[in-house]
Amino acid sequence: MRTHPQDKLLQLLATFSQDRGFSSWSLLGLLVLVGALWAIISPSFLGQGGGCGISPESEARLHIDQTNRAQRAYYSEYQTFASKTVDLGLGTDNQTSTRFFFFSSRKQNAILTYAIADRSPEKPSNQRLNNYVGAMYITPQKKNGEVVTVEIICESNSPNGERLALPTYQKGILACGKGTTDINGPNPRKP
Repeated sequence: MRTHPQDKLLQLLATFSQDRGFSSWSLLGLLVLVGALWAIISPSFLGQGGGCGISPESEARLHIDQTNRAQRAYYSEYQTFASKTVDLGLGTDNQTSTRFFFFSSRKQNAILTYAIADRSPEKPSNQRLNNYVGAMYITPQKKNGEVVTVEIICESNSPNGERLALPTYQKGILACGKGTTDINGPNPRKP
């Protein structure tokens, strides 16, 4: 009589006793697997953000970009920019990391978002971080009956404590201010 693999499996399961439990090797393998998963996801839960290899500068740029997108959505719904970041529903506060302070400022046809490095004496590693400013301007143009916005993110050219020069939007050209560089390229952007 010939036995099939399914029959062998059934025989094995039938002889497996309920009181045997897990072997020490299977428990060890399970612990290694859980430990590896925890090492991967724990930085996200603990708010450290470094688990995915994101640099402080990337975090600042990402925060400004997310704020600009949320402001654009807020503007399309309410025809004004949000005066407080909390109104955008991003779930972030004014200091999402231990390296930067984030805040926004409204102008007549623009919203500016800043990422300023925390240079307090307790954080000497932040002394070499550049500052960032993002801007979203409302243009006089319309597209399909809706306003057109243009955005830019500028990085300070040096990690100093000087005040950031604001980006400008004049005659259809969006440009970074003096002492800052457009992180998306050196050319002025048109809408």
